[in-house]
Amino acid sequence: MLQLLALLASVFETTTVTLFVTVFVVTWLWRKSIRIPPGLPPGPGTALPVLGHLHLLEKDPRKKFSEWREKYGDVFSFYRGGQLVVVLNGYQAIRDALVKHGQDFSGRPHSFLVDRVLRGMGLSGSSGNDNKEQRKVSTEILSHLGMGHSYLQVQIMEEVTHYLQAIEDLNGKPADLSELTHVSISNNICSIVFGKRYDYHDPVFKSCIKAMEEVLYDIFFIENFSFIPLREYLPFDPFRSKAILKRVKMIEDNLLLPCIREQREKLRKKLEKDEEKEDSMHYQNFVEGYLNKMSGQHGNGKKTTVNETYLLKTLFDLWAAGTETSATTVLWVIVHLLRHPHVQDRCHQEVDRVIGADRLPSLQDRTDTVYVEATILETLRLSVNVPFSLPHSVTRDVTFRDYVIPKGTMVLPNLESAMHDPDVWTDPLSFRPERFISPDGTLIKPDEHIPFSLGRRMCMGKSLAQTELYLYVASLLQRFRFLPPEGAQPPSQESILGLTANPEPFKVRAIFRREAITKNT
Repeated sequence: MLQLLALLASVFETTTVTLFVTVFVVTWLWRKSIRIPPGLPPGPGTALPVLGHLHLLEKDPRKKFSEWREKYGDVFSFYRGGQLVVVLNGYQAIRDALVKHGQDFSGRPHSFLVDRVLRGMGLSGSSGNDNKEQRKVSTEILSHLGMGHSYLQVQIMEEVTHYLQAIEDLNGKPADLSELTHVSISNNICSIVFGKRYDYHDPVFKSCIKAMEEVLYDIFFIENFSFIPLREYLPFDPFRSKAILKRVKMIEDNLLLPCIREQREKLRKKLEKDEEKEDSMHYQNFVEGYLNKMSGQHGNGKKTTVNETYLLKTLFDLWAAGTETSATTVLWVIVHLLRHPHVQDRCHQEVDRVIGADRLPSLQDRTDTVYVEATILETLRLSVNVPFSLPHSVTRDVTFRDYVIPKGTMVLPNLESAMHDPDVWTDPLSFRPERFISPDGTLIKPDEHIPFSLGRRMCMGKSLAQTELYLYVASLLQRFRFLPPEGAQPPSQESILGLTANPEPFKVRAIFRREAITKNT
């Protein structure tokens, strides 16, 4: 071997030899380590050394997954590098795995997001008993703060008024509402989690949101190269791993850690007062509640994940998910209103009739504004926000639908396949809110409508998201008519895929509905 390397070195440059040796060693390790388990779900042909089936996938794998589903069925497998991946397609397969076999499919696989960004902690990065404890503690705190209860709308509507005014100040000029929408939606989760909101022009807050969006986009790219070791130590950062970790640290240092320190100091002062020492339920935001629970568990001798390290990653989870998904959905609603003026007209008519203009919308209006609700549901269905959920893994060897899925296998629930299934939805790629309205005019919510996923790992913020979406969309419809810039076509309904599926950048004119509002006052 040494003689061979010496000969190669005399002919090729050192970098070429290094590349050859690396490929040789990795290929040898691949052939030694990879043993294709028997009984796997079907999938594409023989996997290549090192790459697996990556050479068959485009940057956006949704089209290829659709082809593979048609060819191999609702459950198929492939190799992403050396990592075995099983994809679940259609509502029934997803439900059978995540609900009926929920415990077996509740793990998180090793990945850049889980191992390097979340370090196996937080709500998304943890598994097993650690995850159970984090979800239990977080659910208790959020329930105490009113998550999912109607009085949460007071806090949200305060933010909505700032958002509406900022849009009105644009005076109908063409504008990209993405940054403004993200900042506003993020303020809702900040109020719940940190106990504060930020000015729309706060440069640090805006830079943190921008960094978060870039992290969520780049992570989807880098996960395809998880088989390459020490990625963040390679020169020139070809896989963006160093940039991702730098942005995560910036968010933690400039947003999350200062909030923890601020709430810790408030709690310290509070506990100095004798009369408040035993009042463990007296807290006004998530961080304060979490620190309170930490204080209550101090010295009890039990092993726990309720500590500041876990808190930091849980905050990243709550803040990033609570910002990105709802903001993206509001933007998708605007896209579809621009593309379907008749839908916007019907929404305006319903809002004018039910709510009028002398008050802001409230959650009590939901039952009487069925078409607005249906428009939101159809947006969530057609423009699936998180097409593959977050990856799961199986916690043990599992027999599922006569297939054998080995422990540790990554599992991707293809939510988009369920929401675009032609066997469930008539004309699934068309935007038709009417599909959610029964002949008697009531709202229909089919089981197959699963934008928040299913099972033990389903989105914890579902209630908050549903509340936000209704209040934002109803308020926007009450106040504005949305039009494309003069002479421009409506935006595309094609999406840009990262961990979330975002609209392509677009500009819109938000025209103040003065005539409608005047008529109703």
